[in-house]
Amino acid sequence: YATPETVVIVKSSIPDGFINLKGKKFCHPGFKHDELFSHLLLKEFEYKITELNDSFCSNDNHTLLEKHVQSLSQFFGESCRPGLWTQNVNFDKILKERYSSLCSLCGTVGCDINYEIPFNDSLKCLSSKDADVAVTTIYEGYKFFNISGNAQNYKYLCKDGSSRSSTAPCTWSSELPDLIVVEKSVADTLKTYLQNNLKSKVHNLLTSENIPPEITEQALIDILKLKRATISLLNKRQSLKDYVQERRTIPTFESSKECDRTLKWCTYSDMEQEKCKWLSQAAMNWGIQPVVECKRSEGTDELSCLDDIKKKYADVVVASSDYAYISLSKGLKSIAFPDTMTTNLSIILTVKRSDDDSIKKFEDLKGKKVCLPRYGGKEHVAFIDTIRKLKINDEEKCDYGKLLNDFVGPSCTPGVRSSLIKESTEYVDQDKLCSVCRPINVTRTSTFCNDNFINKYFGSDGALECLYDKVGDFAVISKLGKRIALRSVTEFTEAKGGSNYQVICKNNTLSSIHGIDVDTNCALNVITSSEVVSQADNSKNPDIILALREFERWFGQNLDKSFHLFDRFNETLDLLFKDSTAGLAYTDNEYIRNYKELLQNVKDCT
Repeated sequence: YATPETVVIVKSSIPDGFINLKGKKFCHPGFKHDELFSHLLLKEFEYKITELNDSFCSNDNHTLLEKHVQSLSQFFGESCRPGLWTQNVNFDKILKERYSSLCSLCGTVGCDINYEIPFNDSLKCLSSKDADVAVTTIYEGYKFFNISGNAQNYKYLCKDGSSRSSTAPCTWSSELPDLIVVEKSVADTLKTYLQNNLKSKVHNLLTSENIPPEITEQALIDILKLKRATISLLNKRQSLKDYVQERRTIPTFESSKECDRTLKWCTYSDMEQEKCKWLSQAAMNWGIQPVVECKRSEGTDELSCLDDIKKKYADVVVASSDYAYISLSKGLKSIAFPDTMTTNLSIILTVKRSDDDSIKKFEDLKGKKVCLPRYGGKEHVAFIDTIRKLKINDEEKCDYGKLLNDFVGPSCTPGVRSSLIKESTEYVDQDKLCSVCRPINVTRTSTFCNDNFINKYFGSDGALECLYDKVGDFAVISKLGKRIALRSVTEFTEAKGGSNYQVICKNNTLSSIHGIDVDTNCALNVITSSEVVSQADNSKNPDIILALREFERWFGQNLDKSFHLFDRFNETLDLLFKDSTAGLAYTDNEYIRNYKELLQNVKDCT
């Protein structure tokens, strides 16, 4: 019984049918099994119970997780359901306090009890605490029924509600063994190859002779992790789907969603949509709620997704801090922050030409031409935040678009004309803030204000070029990392003379050195580079936050993860999350706090 298969064992005196378990004592093996058992299988029996609850979806104020736990608590009597119920430790504690009956059978430590052999310990709970029903494995079930008296006192409960004796077990679902999956056209060739080159590990070719494996064979053993395992070759060729369906039900979108509540993840490329579908299936296979619904935006960038979320076509997207002010203007909020390396932090600087003696402090920038990487981005927000703190602008005004518009002269702020950001440009002279932008191709129109690389002055490197060309008087840019600038910015400054620039520090003095490689204390701000955003009043946000934590735990942290959420997909970088993402930050570090404060200052002013 090497392949784990779940079974449910109940007292013989209990009539068939799940409804007859009402008020009974329930013993669960807990959730400390890592990749051996998915939560979908560990909750399979529980789903049969929650399906009996006609009012399961009635309380919209509860997360799907709490609905599930509440339903179990209301159905069963004293029970033991040990281990973490959610990766959010604080919420886990709250749930166990609210629904303490699900921990009352565990003993003095409650659900914090540490099961050494979970599927055996759930049966110990069944027999020693006079419980009525337990979830375990077929292997532990066989051992349990070999104990004197158990065959007469207990029986198997099947998925259809019927029961069977100890000699005729009915299993619920099987976790799959490790599989070697191949493309159909090479199946026969590879099968012969394994038979010829892996004789010490192919099950039907094993011999009693203790012969050391040859070099090729040892390499295969290492690659396939077969040090303590063997391979059983299938007698017939079989599709992966058919093989899986013989052993367990493959969850689908329609069969998996609860209370018609889904997590609508916005994507803006075909490849990102494909990765999202893989995430959705992986999450369903694991039993994570809400089910991920991938929503392909009509646009091709984060901005189109931000607009979709505002219009409630989608729930969530990972957005760059480049869209800080625009996200706020659309009524969106941060619900999580990717945890990235310090080399991917955004260091925001105000830069002038070294030979421009007319600029020595921020007051001297009044009426000057600014070059911004993008209108409404982190540089825009950090700059206005700084001049507000220095009390240089009209303190009565709070619209960050109008504040910029009134402070600077003719400028280049790419993207200001976009129809997708009209919420943040109501009081802005778009022609003025586009007047010095230029296309890379000189045959195009004289001004080109789009926020893409056809605009010569788009992005931080473009803003520096705008300054170098003496089109603008100063630029507000971002570089990445504590000492490592954005590659294009670095290359640009090296090619055209880094000493041509000088930074105006946030304390309103000029940097003592020329160039942009200044101390972070001189920067306007140092902030995290991206955020997970949702609509501020989205009732599903608590569900989404819980799901994100589960994604990070099982598809990020887990070494043997079935799906790699934070890695490249199909050789394509930065889909759903940046590949530099290590995980999600559960506590606010200095750079997340800086970003939150920056946005809070906008909201407080407004």
